Amino acid sequence: MSEPLNPQNPFSETSAPTASPSPEAAAEELRAAATGSRAQQVKEAAAERAGALKDVVTNRAAAIRDNAGETAAELKGVAGEQWQDTQLKAKELHASLEDTVRANPTQAVLTAAAAGFILGLIIRR
Repeated sequence: MSEPLNPQNPFSETSAPTASPSPEAAAEELRAAATGSRAQQVKEAAAERAGALKDVVTNRAAAIRDNAGETAAELKGVAGEQWQDTQLKAKELHASLEDTVRANPTQAVLTAAAAGFILGLIIRR
């Protein structure tokens, strides 16, 4: 009894002899297939990690931007308060000096002349 040819079972006694690749060619083919699949795995893993890193960096940048905005708003408020305080103090000093000059005009003129003289000496040198 003769069995028909079975191309799916190469070890069958009744199969027809086929040309098989050399062991070196088969090994090279396996290496190429393994390298290609490994490279694809590495590529996919790198893409996943890059995506995760991008998400982390984006979230941190947004947090820093929000924090910087809050800090800038706080500093702007504090600077505005300081500016108003400085303006108020300058107005009070102006009023005080004006009152002093009106109370003692001779002393004010002599003080201004002395200050001008000293300033002139300093500038001349």
